[in-house]
Amino acid sequence: MKNNTQATENKLNKDTIVAMNKDTEATKTKVTTDETTIIPLKKYASSHKESVSNASSIFNVPPDSLYIEEGFNLRDIDEEHARNFLKSYQSGVYVPPLSVKVILVDGEQRLKIIDGHHRYLALQMAKAAGVDIGFVPVSEFIGSVQDEVINMITSAEGKPLTPLEKAEGFYRLMNWGWNKKQISKKTGNTLVTIERLLRLYRCGDANITQLVKSNLITADLAIEIIVECEGNGKNAYDVMMKGLQKAQATGKSKITRRSVPSKNKVPFTKKELVSCFSSLSAIQNEVENALNSVDEKEEKVSLIVPKEVLTLLNDVLTKWEQSARETEEKEEEVASAVPADTGEAVIVLSDDASEGVIKLSGDTELEVPNQPNDAKEQ
Repeated sequence: MKNNTQATENKLNKDTIVAMNKDTEATKTKVTTDETTIIPLKKYASSHKESVSNASSIFNVPPDSLYIEEGFNLRDIDEEHARNFLKSYQSGVYVPPLSVKVILVDGEQRLKIIDGHHRYLALQMAKAAGVDIGFVPVSEFIGSVQDEVINMITSAEGKPLTPLEKAEGFYRLMNWGWNKKQISKKTGNTLVTIERLLRLYRCGDANITQLVKSNLITADLAIEIIVECEGNGKNAYDVMMKGLQKAQATGKSKITRRSVPSKNKVPFTKKELVSCFSSLSAIQNEVENALNSVDEKEEKVSLIVPKEVLTLLNDVLTKWEQSARETEEKEEEVASAVPADTGEAVIVLSDDASEGVIKLSGDTELEVPNQPNDAKEQ
């Protein structure tokens, strides 16, 4: 009997999670009403005295008064995270109040969840499993729709946003007319972080974003590859997939920088790096002031810098270009040594394993030179 009950509960929980992820009407409401129609939560409580009670700034409301706006939450639903709250609901342990706004939906006053989507999912799962929950504690969120997004990005409670989820938040704010400086000031993220994450979000390739979501590549490495491919004309997704195949062939589960070599990787010494960045840090204020003094749409910024700094930058760039050329030449040498139609290689060694040939497709053979005995023993 216990097993049957557990199976039923698991199915109910799974159905609820699917509903949350598929934006079905079971758990989400599409709102077409302008949010200027909102009213204070205190006023809502006064007009619903029969079902709402409050103590200070916390209000106890019936679960059916809550709803999730379709497409609002930046986070994807995480079943494991929701189940942690489910255990609390089932055992009667304290669950923090949900943050809500009172919104008119088709002429009816409803409570839109601003913060607490996983708690709401756990609540639905608990009700589906037969847990009696008459009231849910909520607090009022005061702010604009932009403030709602800022809250999701900066909230220290709950599950942190992934880089892609954070990038979506930045993108929403920019669509509302915010610039990167405003976003940086409000969210505490640097301009570089915002620009990099937006580049990933705007790359236009769903396959790349899926690789990041599936944790087959980090957001940082994906951004680096995208930037590199913009400069050399290669397809970033193809480069990543080749890197994944190479990584998996060596027993790795995800793409790493080692499996996707970069021509931009230059072997600088510690002394060179310290010298260069120490000089750059000396003009950081000048750089920041210059950036703040021009319109964001401007592509060029004029700045007077000491000759010493330019000299160091020139040395770094020269070494970078030289390293990139050497890497490219090595790749060309490898490519010329192996025919374009090369298929699977079969290595055939002699009995003493000191010599042999690598047989490629067709009649091509590459000789393997003799190795000294001490090399074989290693």
